[in-house]
Amino acid sequence: MPDSDDSDDVAGGQVDEPTVEPTVHELLLARIDEHCRLLGLELGQVAKACEQLAPERARSCRNAITMASVMVDEIRLRAHARPLDNDDR
Repeated sequence: MPDSDDSDDVAGGQVDEPTVEPTVHELLLARIDEHCRLLGLELGQVAKACEQLAPERARSCRNAITMASVMVDEIRLRAHARPLDNDDR
């Protein structure tokens, strides 16, 4: 009687597809994406805390948080950008 965890068995005699390992570049991009996601979450928490300040200070903090958020997005976009074409014309 087979165990319920026969994950090594191939169903129907088919061979599993070979696993493609991610490249170093792909791993770096994934790491950057994760850090940018975490930074975005942290900025959200900072924004919530800043809302408890006096209205003028809260508004000033919102502006700075918005700029920081845009910069985090810019980092992510630049990391994923393809190289510029180098035409020698």
